[in-house]
Amino acid sequence: MTILNTTFRSLRKDESGIQPNRTRIRQAKFIWILAASSFLYQPPALAQQQVSSQPHATEQDPNSQAPNDSDQEQDINANSSTEPIPAVVNLDTTPVVRRVGSAESLTESVSPLRWGSLYIGGAQFMQAYDGLNGTNGTPSESDTVSMFQTAIVFDKQVEQSRVALQYSPNIAIVNQQIYTNFTSQLVSVNANMNLSSRWTLGVGDLFSIYHAQNILLANYFSVDPLTNNTLKGQIFNNVGTSIAEDVHLSLGYLLSPQTSLTFTPGYAYADTRNNGAAVVGNQYTGEVGLAHITARRYVIGLHYSHQVAQISRNADVNYDTIGGSIAAVLTKGWSVAGTVGLVDETPTGARAHVLTTADAFQVLRTMNRSSFALAYNRTQGINQIIAAGTADRVDATYSFNWTPRLSSSVGAGYFHEAVNPKSYDGKYGIVSTSFLISPSVSFVATYTRQFQSGDPGQVLSGTTNLIWGGLRWTPPPLQ
Repeated sequence: MTILNTTFRSLRKDESGIQPNRTRIRQAKFIWILAASSFLYQPPALAQQQVSSQPHATEQDPNSQAPNDSDQEQDINANSSTEPIPAVVNLDTTPVVRRVGSAESLTESVSPLRWGSLYIGGAQFMQAYDGLNGTNGTPSESDTVSMFQTAIVFDKQVEQSRVALQYSPNIAIVNQQIYTNFTSQLVSVNANMNLSSRWTLGVGDLFSIYHAQNILLANYFSVDPLTNNTLKGQIFNNVGTSIAEDVHLSLGYLLSPQTSLTFTPGYAYADTRNNGAAVVGNQYTGEVGLAHITARRYVIGLHYSHQVAQISRNADVNYDTIGGSIAAVLTKGWSVAGTVGLVDETPTGARAHVLTTADAFQVLRTMNRSSFALAYNRTQGINQIIAAGTADRVDATYSFNWTPRLSSSVGAGYFHEAVNPKSYDGKYGIVSTSFLISPSVSFVATYTRQFQSGDPGQVLSGTTNLIWGGLRWTPPPLQ
């Protein structure tokens, strides 16, 4: 599965895929043994003449502002007009560590709730109304829920190595009882090592548990204009409990300051259960990528990947993909990227080969008071649901700062996957507004309308209207 990567650090696997459960432990064990042994080894510092990494990005969340009230308006305006800087378009094979569930890079926080490398990265308390108008056998229901979400972060830098552990628990309360249908969990672990002036090693593991009413993690499309990153989140509500995990290793080598080579093996696991019935998927991936920066500061690349998708009660499917990519900052406010790949799809034991494409496109536009992002991708294998088909997805978002304190955003997206004789369709529209009460506390209100249909054994069918609002605390990043 070839996924679009628009950072100018390297061409590597996107972290938004599917993820593992208990049986994943044996498959991922060798990766964590390698990560632990590499972290214990402390390599010498990189020479200054080597290609530099991109600096950590300042978060674009309107809550992430300067800590002084007197400087608040100036800093908010500065954040809203910050744009990608072509001067830092350098090649770096070190994998990006993202904030869990977000496209933004994980940066050091000035959280007052900090104990050394351990700190609380944010929290929010919301009141929500969730109404589902069910179809295709899905019953209609509505709930009013009190929700609490936080982020616990351990981020440790030791010479040329970094370990980051993030945990985002979500708790919903109805009549003083925890309502498990609204409770979800996210855990991510990242370990990055600079083994030498040319070699880098990164290990990542993203684990998630989603329940039927996944209203706490409705972050369908996340954008970080500062690093040209986008991340596509979960778009379907499940019929039961869904466990997912994605473990990957990234080994990078700088052939020259302008050219890099990366090797990214990975393992993904997905498990959806409803009333005892289970659909289980395993996916093994290996990808090799070559990236080069041209004299005009464009990043061009070639990649090859092999995937094996294993789904319960189905024949294994093999995917071989070869393609090219390009990414560029055209001006201070415009950045674009795209990949085109040819895919050979072969079910195990079948003689026939199916040729299709794996494509992706992304455009980001940042202006003084607003930003816009549009992304499309076509992928194969296990995607948002456990089915070895070809999925098409498009997402768009537009945000605008009315004043230094008041901002709004609108977004929409569409997903379609045809798996003979079934098909899965999902679409959403979202409107959100945020008002800064203080530099780190804001009032947030959101309305989402979502439609989805598909196999009743995996997804809820019907139209959902979700209204939620409350307080969000986000400590600003270290400047």
